[in-house]
Amino acid sequence: MFIKKLAKCDLSTHLKTARGKHGGTFGIRYVAYEFASHIDLAFKVGVYTVVDKFLSGEMVTMASYMADHIFHEEASEVSDAARTMNYWEAGGRKRHLMVKRQKAYEKLQVKIPGLPV
Repeated sequence: MFIKKLAKCDLSTHLKTARGKHGGTFGIRYVAYEFASHIDLAFKVGVYTVVDKFLSGEMVTMASYMADHIFHEEASEVSDAARTMNYWEAGGRKRHLMVKRQKAYEKLQVKIPGLPV
């Protein structure tokens, strides 16, 4: 009866049968959910709980909360990066390090008399 109702919904193949050593009959997720709900009533209650939370808007609120939390967390990271970049460029840290590097290069230059530099 459930498979016939799925067929009316025009979902793709609902059951597939494979022959051979590892053959068997396989169903799409909906068939697996239906089968599992008959075997384990706790599974069925869990599915109903999730569906109820989704339909009541509670699940959407939870997803919205998580998205908001992630947004604020990433915004904080971006702000920290912007402060670091400002210190690097406008604060003169980059220029200071470039001068130090140039002085180190000059000290390390090997000058051999008679060879062009």
